[in-house]
Amino acid sequence: MLRTAYQTRIVFLGIFLATGFILLVGRLRVVQIERHHELNKKAKAKYTSRVKSVGIRGNIYDGTRIPSPNLLASSKVAYNLLAEPGKMGSRREEVIQKLSRLLAETDKKTLERRFYSGSQEVVVQNNVDPILVSRIQQMKLPGLRYVESSVRFYPKDSLLCHVLGYTTHEGSGASGVERVYDKNLQPQEGYLLYERSRRAHKVTNLDEQKPLDGKDIHLTVLEPIQSIVEDELDRLMKEVKPKACYAIMANPKTGAIMALAQRPHFNPNDRNTMKPQNYNPRFLVDVYDPGSTMKAISLAGVLEHNKNIGLGTPVYCENGMWYYGGRPLRDAGHNYKNLRFWEVIQKSSNIGTAKLALTIKRRQYDVLRKFGFGERTGINLGVESKGILWPEKYWSKLSYTRLPIGQGISVTPLQMVQAYGALANKGRMMQLHLVDKIYDPILDKSKYTHPIVKNMEVISPEAAAEMVEALKTVTKKGGTATQAAVPGYEVAGKTGTAQKVIPAVKDANGKVIQKAYYSDTVHVSSFIGFVPADDPEFVLYVVCDEPPYKFRYGGKCAAPYFKRISEQTLSFLNVQPTIKDKVSRK
Repeated sequence: MLRTAYQTRIVFLGIFLATGFILLVGRLRVVQIERHHELNKKAKAKYTSRVKSVGIRGNIYDGTRIPSPNLLASSKVAYNLLAEPGKMGSRREEVIQKLSRLLAETDKKTLERRFYSGSQEVVVQNNVDPILVSRIQQMKLPGLRYVESSVRFYPKDSLLCHVLGYTTHEGSGASGVERVYDKNLQPQEGYLLYERSRRAHKVTNLDEQKPLDGKDIHLTVLEPIQSIVEDELDRLMKEVKPKACYAIMANPKTGAIMALAQRPHFNPNDRNTMKPQNYNPRFLVDVYDPGSTMKAISLAGVLEHNKNIGLGTPVYCENGMWYYGGRPLRDAGHNYKNLRFWEVIQKSSNIGTAKLALTIKRRQYDVLRKFGFGERTGINLGVESKGILWPEKYWSKLSYTRLPIGQGISVTPLQMVQAYGALANKGRMMQLHLVDKIYDPILDKSKYTHPIVKNMEVISPEAAAEMVEALKTVTKKGGTATQAAVPGYEVAGKTGTAQKVIPAVKDANGKVIQKAYYSDTVHVSSFIGFVPADDPEFVLYVVCDEPPYKFRYGGKCAAPYFKRISEQTLSFLNVQPTIKDKVSRK
């Protein structure tokens, strides 16, 4: 009996030990295999620390190459100021008082709301200047923490603001080049993983990934020329006082934008100046009837497609009044009889233009499309309007006489520069672009933007050359823009004086109580041209939106500023004066 009881105990003990061993093995499997990653992560968190580091956002430079490019946008060191109210004790009110006096962007009420909402860490203000941080640190206020960051800085303040754009408080691009090329400009995060002691002292580095700086963007814009343009726009706003104005300069041979500005403007370093009417890139999204600047485009199409017409072809201009499609067309206070083709351009005759355009009636739409109207230029600077050019099936009989004089078609300033660039470049249209190269500081390599031909032959070189000859007469005696003439150089260009469309008025129920109409008092006035006419260094477009009535003509409003900008730019580029008069006035 004793032996049997002893054996039974041995069996039970064996079963117990075996069961315990099996459970232990199972537990070890769970811990060592199934939960290995989870537990290992928790363990590492106890004795390791991971510190993030951020590189510097890429710089933006102008297109100057010698001696060196000019810096237009950069990043400078700043600090994010954080606070843990629970650690301030009885000095909480003192901290609020002192910080509210020093921090311009954070008032006392805001600090009180944040500091008394709980004891957890809160943001006091981001992007605080290092000098100000130093002053705060000297006060030895409790519960504050300073985290190094960076803030975007624009050394030239408002210069080129609509092209550069600005960044958000988080450091990502919000508009302009900053937004479109944000992925290139953004730095890559790095980190340092190290083992720490029980008292949080660093023991040894375990792993490290260094942060990578963002790429640098080099624009095609030249800062000296941009400064000339902006100074003259400031002068225009002061002397003429339009609602707004634009100026765009491009190299017709490459499509590179040399300067681009508008007024009103803003300072990206000062958020108080950033109101919608100031920072919206109107040259991208605003559309308007171009008026007489369209005549050169339409009549270039006539020279291309009607070989029976040349610069000396006469046109009867009906003594200033002509009816077509049941509606009158006037020559704005002039009673012209017979004008030759080049005189139609020189004197900007509506009737002469309309009559000549009717000789290629069914080709008009194709001509406008070839010159890029009705589609975006693709300049890659953000959301861009494509203007308004209705398909020919929607045209009325009247359209064939109104679109050639710039009515019933809406364009953007960039489209006009692109079209005249094709005229200046012997009929070849280049892709407009703003970025010259993108430089990668890590690889020490640059990716260049090479000129791209957008349309090999908008019109033939022969037709383009004839139109250039006609456009030269516009700035000479008898032309509509003698104030655009640049001494020592021949200028090819065209004035534009377009009536603005006043939108329809509707009542509360959506019923139209007043139809849209062309205003007799509100205009868009402009001048576009290129210099020197036969071998252009640039195409320049100056536009005044809603100038006072006495300045409504493009030859009076925009032409003088075209001249001033051109003179200074030619001097900067060291272009030697040359006069050539080849216009045949048969």
